[in-house]
Amino acid sequence: MAPILAALPAKLGVWACLGNHDHFVDGDAVAAVLERAGVHVLRNRGEVIQRGGSAFWLGGVDDSWTRQADLDAALAAKPEGLPVLLLAHDPSVWPAAVARRVAVTLSGHTHGGQFGLVRLHPALSLARLMTPFTAGRFQREGSVLHVSRGTANTLPIRLGAPTEVGLFELVDRAPSPRGVAAPEL
Repeated sequence: MAPILAALPAKLGVWACLGNHDHFVDGDAVAAVLERAGVHVLRNRGEVIQRGGSAFWLGGVDDSWTRQADLDAALAAKPEGLPVLLLAHDPSVWPAAVARRVAVTLSGHTHGGQFGLVRLHPALSLARLMTPFTAGRFQREGSVLHVSRGTANTLPIRLGAPTEVGLFELVDRAPSPRGVAAPEL
């Protein structure tokens, strides 16, 4: 998958964070293969992404299931006043991200529960047994979380939780109530 991901048309680069299945095989090896292909892997760190006169902090946390996620480290070098877009495979990181004023968090991990009726409502999913953030968009205190159902399967079947690939366009908007311009999702 690394060459396919690296070939995605992305003016500012292709970025990733690791998830539990990456670590189940060998997280360091997966990260190395991705990096060699040209994918920027964020493991408890971030970088300033700038285009024109706009900038934001793109942070990424490592996998929480293998207890390698460190949100504080991912945000530690962030310049004051920049909005944050966070990559976090596991959406359970989001409440801590909200507390740290992260503007947008992009997650996956749940596969939408693989069995459910997520098109009717995200709560109608087996993933609710492990997280309230199963699929779709959530908002809290000015922060947005999007949980993708992704394209993979833990089991070789899906029922009522179709695969998805999200496309997001970040646009500038007026300063938020927090006093900083934040990406709009």
